[in-house]
Amino acid sequence: MKKSVAIAGGGIAGLSAAVFLAEKGFKIKLFESSPKLGGRAYSFYDRDRKMFFDNGQHLLAGWYKNTFDFLKIIGTYNDLKFQSNLEIDFLDTYKQKLKLKSSGLRPPFNLLSALLSFPGFTGKEKLSVLKLRALMNGKSFDNFSNTAELLDSLGQTGNLMKYFWEPFILAVFNTAAKNVSVNVFMNVISKGFSDENGFKLVIPSNDLNQLLIDRAEEYLLSRATRSKRV
Repeated sequence: MKKSVAIAGGGIAGLSAAVFLAEKGFKIKLFESSPKLGGRAYSFYDRDRKMFFDNGQHLLAGWYKNTFDFLKIIGTYNDLKFQSNLEIDFLDTYKQKLKLKSSGLRPPFNLLSALLSFPGFTGKEKLSVLKLRALMNGKSFDNFSNTAELLDSLGQTGNLMKYFWEPFILAVFNTAAKNVSVNVFMNVISKGFSDENGFKLVIPSNDLNQLLIDRAEEYLLSRATRSKRV
C-alpha cells in the first residue's frame, strides 16, 4: 500500500515536494488556498498584447541542481538556455553599457577574472576583489551576524556592492544582504566557486506557467495526485 503525504501550499516549494515524492511512489494530497498553483512564480495573459508576461523575471543559475532535477521529471528541462560563460550588461547613470563577463577559466578564476576586468570598478575596488579568496579557503565566518557585515569586512563596498553583490544577493535570496544568513550565503558561494557552471545564468525559453506550473500539475494528475483548494 502506498504511503500518503499531505502537502500544505502549492507554490514552487510545495509543487516540487509533491513531484519528487510522487516520483518516489508516494500518494500525494496537495492543499492550496489560491485558485492557482505556483505562488509568486506565475505568468499572466495581457489581452492587449496577446501574450503572457511573467510576474517578475525569474532567472536561474548553474548551481540550481535540485530545480533542474524537478524540471527533468516534469519534462521542461530542455526549455532552458545556459550561458556559455557568465555575461551581464549593466547601464550606469549616463546609460553607458558596462559588461561583466567571465572567462573560460576554471572556477573560481572565471568569476575573479570577470570582476577584475569589469570597467565599472576602480583600481582600489579591483584590489578588494582579491580579498574574496578568503571565501574559498573553508574559513569560518560565524562571528558575523549577516552577509552585509561579512562583505564589508572583505572590502566589498562601493561599486562592488552596487554592480555585483547587491543584484546577485537580491536575485538569489530575494532580500538585501543584511537579511541573509552568513551560513546560507556561504553555502551558495561554495557551490558557485566549485562548479564551472555555477555562476552561469540560465534563461527559460518560455513563460513561468509553461516552465514550472502547467507541466508539474499535469505530472501530478497523471500520478493520481489530489489537489484541493482550501
